[in-house]
Amino acid sequence: MWRGFEPRHSRVFVSLSKSYDVVIDPQDPEILVFSCFGMDHLDFDCVKLFVTGENIVPDFNLCDYAIGYHHLTFEDRYLRTSATSADDLFNDAAAVRNEVATTDLTARRFCNFIYSNGAADPVRDKLFHLLNDKKPVASLGHYLKNSDDVNLNRPGVDWGTSKIAVQRGFNFTIAFENSETSGYTTEKIAHAFMAGTIPIYWGDPRIAEDFNPRAFIHLRDFETPQDCANFVITLSEDAERMAAYLSEPVFRDNRVPDHLSDAHFDSFLNTIVSQPPAARPRRAPHGGRGNTYIRQRQAEQRILRKHAKFKRILRRFSPDRVVQFYARFFRR
Repeated sequence: MWRGFEPRHSRVFVSLSKSYDVVIDPQDPEILVFSCFGMDHLDFDCVKLFVTGENIVPDFNLCDYAIGYHHLTFEDRYLRTSATSADDLFNDAAAVRNEVATTDLTARRFCNFIYSNGAADPVRDKLFHLLNDKKPVASLGHYLKNSDDVNLNRPGVDWGTSKIAVQRGFNFTIAFENSETSGYTTEKIAHAFMAGTIPIYWGDPRIAEDFNPRAFIHLRDFETPQDCANFVITLSEDAERMAAYLSEPVFRDNRVPDHLSDAHFDSFLNTIVSQPPAARPRRAPHGGRGNTYIRQRQAEQRILRKHAKFKRILRRFSPDRVVQFYARFFRR
């Protein structure tokens, strides 16, 4: 998993802990949960569950089960879900948004933009600049940073919680994904809803199937990003219309979609774990090209490990010593 990941705080651990005594065994797991960060999972020969928070389609040659964003159907092997608990979002967002809708919206700041890097579709930057040219947009992350807030990285408070707390001071949030793919809806729009702001969204073209389209602004509803920016600027001057957005329920028909519910998530995992161990595997024993495919992935893993080791060694040297090392090497 990623740096700083705490298994006991993960949605999978929390879900399974409702019914099972979950033991984390990094040496000999019955079921290995892994993601798209590294390839150490190839060292293990056991039942594997792939969980992604990125725009990555699961490789079912490498995992028995998967949890992701894409609209896929694959027997009992795949679950499409949201980045955050939809039940928590439903409960937390409703109270905050209703409270905010009755306050003086003109006293809040205009819009926030919180991103750590620029590895995204250029449309995200484009909307930021279009809005910022008209009214100041507070960019509080590492990327395009133009403002600061000491509450964003408070010691002892996780990133998501501090981010939502900071966003509560704004009427709008630029909640763009890094790429556009059907089903790919991360925590960005959820955090905006939970903060009581109006999300300006782009990413999943089918997002209105899950969320109430009257509760957020969708870039795809406009001919151009400029048209969207003009709409937001005009809306920001009308407290009554902003309150109307904030008064709308987050989900269609004011209910959590069944396929995004915690009960559905729990059921998927319970179906896996409740089986006898011998019945859990879904990957066929490989033969022929299947074996070749696995060996190729393992070869890639060995190359990545050697590369990582070499980088660690290089860090021990100053730039001058690295140059001297390569100079001696190539003189041989």
